[in-house]
Amino acid sequence: MYNEDEIQFLLQSHPVEHAAGRTRSLQSACDMRQLGCPQDVFFRVLKDRERRIGSRAMQEFRSRTPHASATPESDLSARINAGKLF
Repeated sequence: MYNEDEIQFLLQSHPVEHAAGRTRSLQSACDMRQLGCPQDVFFRVLKDRERRIGSRAMQEFRSRTPHASATPESDLSARINAGKLF
């Protein structure tokens, strides 16, 4: 879902804005994969961090790094897509 550059970007500290218009800092997070966290849980945490910092910040990051938008397709996904008729 996310490549390594995007993961490192999402784990950094970011300013976030409240509905009241005030800005606070979203603290940096540790790489929970090193702690044995399951991959699906880790990606849910990253998805929540992406939502909090805003899609605009993520789009700007992806536009600055052209290789960040191309995520490699897993072997399982490639085999499933190869078997589809339509």
